[in-house]
Amino acid sequence: MSEASWDLGPDGPVERGQVMYLAHAGQLTPVMARGVSGRRVTALGLDGGERSLAAERFYWMGQHRVDDVAALRTYWAKVQAGADAVDLHEAWRRLTASQQAGAVAGAGGAGDAGGAAQTVETVETVEPTRLAQLAVGGTDGEQVDAVVLAIFRDPSRFKVKRGQVQVASPEAVEAAERAAREEAEREQRLAWATAALRNRLGEGEAPDGPAEAVEAAARDGIEALIDLATFGAEGARSPQALALLEQLERRPAKADPGPVAFDLLVTLGELSRDDNLFVRRAGVPMAFPAEVLAEAEELARRAQSRREGVGLPSQRAPADMTGLLTIAVDDAATTEVDDAFAVEGNLLHVFVADVAAIVPRGSQVDAEAQRRASTLYLPEGKVPMMPAVLAEGACSLQEGEVRPALCFTAEVLSDGRLGFLEIREALCRVDRRVTYDQADAVLAGPAGASGLPDEVASLVRRGAAMMDLHRQHRTRNGSLSFQRSEIVFEIAPDGTVDIVRGDPNGPGRRLVSEMMVAVCAATGGYCRERGLPCVYRVQPAPDVPLPKVDAASLGPAEQVSLLRTLKPSGLTTRPAGHYSLGVDAYTQVTSPIRRYQDLLMHYQLKAVVRTGRPAMSDGQLLTLFSDVDKQAGVLRRVEQDSRRYWALRWLEQNPEAVLDGVVLRELGRGRVLVEIGALALQTPQQLARAGGGGRGRPRAGQMLRLKVAQVDARKDTLVLVEAT
Repeated sequence: MSEASWDLGPDGPVERGQVMYLAHAGQLTPVMARGVSGRRVTALGLDGGERSLAAERFYWMGQHRVDDVAALRTYWAKVQAGADAVDLHEAWRRLTASQQAGAVAGAGGAGDAGGAAQTVETVETVEPTRLAQLAVGGTDGEQVDAVVLAIFRDPSRFKVKRGQVQVASPEAVEAAERAAREEAEREQRLAWATAALRNRLGEGEAPDGPAEAVEAAARDGIEALIDLATFGAEGARSPQALALLEQLERRPAKADPGPVAFDLLVTLGELSRDDNLFVRRAGVPMAFPAEVLAEAEELARRAQSRREGVGLPSQRAPADMTGLLTIAVDDAATTEVDDAFAVEGNLLHVFVADVAAIVPRGSQVDAEAQRRASTLYLPEGKVPMMPAVLAEGACSLQEGEVRPALCFTAEVLSDGRLGFLEIREALCRVDRRVTYDQADAVLAGPAGASGLPDEVASLVRRGAAMMDLHRQHRTRNGSLSFQRSEIVFEIAPDGTVDIVRGDPNGPGRRLVSEMMVAVCAATGGYCRERGLPCVYRVQPAPDVPLPKVDAASLGPAEQVSLLRTLKPSGLTTRPAGHYSLGVDAYTQVTSPIRRYQDLLMHYQLKAVVRTGRPAMSDGQLLTLFSDVDKQAGVLRRVEQDSRRYWALRWLEQNPEAVLDGVVLRELGRGRVLVEIGALALQTPQQLARAGGGGRGRPRAGQMLRLKVAQVDARKDTLVLVEAT
């Protein structure tokens, strides 16, 4: 080894002036060696600066030598020009072709001197000089370095590692080329989407490209932005959306990109200012698949044919109960009418829409209803469980129309107990729909105030009297009735929010809610007594007996305290009571149009009524109920979040409002849970007085006058202060 040569150990000798290459920031840069200390090389770069570099830093150690930096620059220019002329594709093709030909010849040709057959395997590496010979027809240092630089620029067929050149397999090359094509296509779609959106924003010309391809790219980009607005940076399509925001120069360096994407989509008219992202996050489908809508139309047509006597089913005909005076009491805006009732002496007949008579188990409509779990009620509208042609048409107990129903007939005894329960398939006709306001006028107002015919008003009073007895029976059994707030947010087309207060404890609503409890409790008892597979909603008694109080008479904070002592309700196939309702068994059956668990129980009960045998076992029912209950829980959270959003939007629109609030409980660290009754809103707060001023920390039950210090509905931000 000469005086101008040093040994780097595993990396071999290095000579003074030897050209070596560093890979940094996507560039290959030459340096010339000046000396070695251990495993570090002192080298000069193209700018003449001296650097000390670890041997591991070098991408390639060439064999050419130069005397000074000027010569290094001249040599580097020649290497770059040589690399421009290298055809790596042809070199790779020739190399792999010769390897494959050799493999075939070796596998099927002559043996060696010892007579054993030879197999030529595909070579995974190639000497740099051999590759240079194939690529440029020479093997000197400059030609080898030019090939190495070409590989660095395009590593799809060869890679340099530890002085050797690795050869990519045909499969790897095909995959790399496919990935490159896909990346090019992504870049093209990004360019088209960027240009199209810039044009829509008035910031650029229309994109140059096939109209359909450009429109598809723009739509794909918008869907990616919606995903980002909905799920933030964790969204599945956030990389694509972030790239688009970068191109549109709309991504702040440190801001959460979700709101930025949302604002852009609002500007583009793709989302409204108040678009419900909670629904999108929950994956709730806003529209029904075409095949479900088509089947629903056919099922509605068949139902109409059966009512007209065409194609009647072979099973036993339902009981004709259309001669009974029957009414449905509901909200005036209700379009999905699940239930109605009639009274004969001390018999109460409750008719519940027989959805199962129209929608077969296992049909596409049934499967879609199971997936949705229930109708989703939002301030801005509803997302139904079933298509309107069924939910509001063929299945709904509309006034004046004959409809199939499950009839639950019970004897209401003088002490409020239900003496027996009969369940049968029936035909019913609602003679009159009665609104809650009309029922309230009958039950609490002066005679004739409701405007209802005398026989209808009399039926309302008879039903209410029966249910008052039943409620008293449950009260004696320890039921708890809590005072509830009912707020209706009315949303104008321009997003203006109006608040309408309802009375969930009014006599009309009490009549209907008690009737539904009575039917569900009686059906639970019916299944328990007969040992029928049933899913019961149960609630164990609290660990400590509660005082005998009327929960509705308690203040909000006292009610919350009482609620926190109760155990959660749950689902089980073992008969058990429901503590808060004061009943021995309870299963939900009264809302099959808008609650899938109720429809499941209808399938079960109808099978028993028709054949004496249940359609599903305990295990099958519980599995289905549990899955549906999970989705129903998701929908409840969407409803809660949506109502909170609109409450905050009202506060945004009424920033000077002074609100009555009550502290429900203390949360620790100076924070309290406050209820704003006028908005049915519970919110954690760390309260301070407007304009400062000290006083003791608010305590549970304390009434407060509050005003808004800060509110942002989209960001779910609300800060309240005490009004002075």
